Amino acid sequence: MNMIYPFLYLVSSLLFLLLFSKWKKNITFTSLLSAFGLGMLFAPLAGVLNTFLSSHYLLPEASFFDMQLNKIILYFLIVSPVEEILKFFAMLLPGLRNSSLRTTSDSMILGVAAALGFAAIENIFYLLFYGVSATIPRLMLGNLGHAAYSSFWAYAAGAVLAEGAPVPLLAFSLILSMLLHGLYNLLLSFSIPGVIFAMMFSLLLYAFFIRFIAQEKKRNSPPHKSKK
Repeated sequence: MNMIYPFLYLVSSLLFLLLFSKWKKNITFTSLLSAFGLGMLFAPLAGVLNTFLSSHYLLPEASFFDMQLNKIILYFLIVSPVEEILKFFAMLLPGLRNSSLRTTSDSMILGVAAALGFAAIENIFYLLFYGVSATIPRLMLGNLGHAAYSSFWAYAAGAVLAEGAPVPLLAFSLILSMLLHGLYNLLLSFSIPGVIFAMMFSLLLYAFFIRFIAQEKKRNSPPHKSKK
């Protein structure tokens, strides 16, 4: 395969990072790149863990019911928890080291950076296994989907660390991210109609995320003093 494609897939994720970085407030672009890089490093680990857990916990598919149950186990109890937790640590490590989690909006952007780094490597893996034509939609849906799922726990991390919100908010937000991630994967498994609904679902989540991050940045910004 022409190596230009993996490079372009990586660049697409970096362009999304550049786009989202306009909402940052107190964090440097270097911090964002650190989270992006950790997301890239954790993506192969997620693949190894997903494969290991799937080989041990999926049921023998002796019936249609077993096949459907395996989808639920795989998407909701293996893939989405593994990936969301690893992305969370990819955000948390540079965030705590650089004291970047001082507002919810910065925390969300740092979480998005980790998610985009994760998506970049995941997209490249899909490219190598399934080819260009089957994975081009992931350049948008994979990047935006991972960013949107991560925004919930990233917001909660900022709220807990910077604003003293109760810790259970973080656990709830992680679970919510896992459920949304699992639902997207489940929709993709149901042929063409499922793919269409998955695309709509991903775009709706993205629209919600954009509104959410804009509101949080506005809330985190000090009010302008009127001139006398």
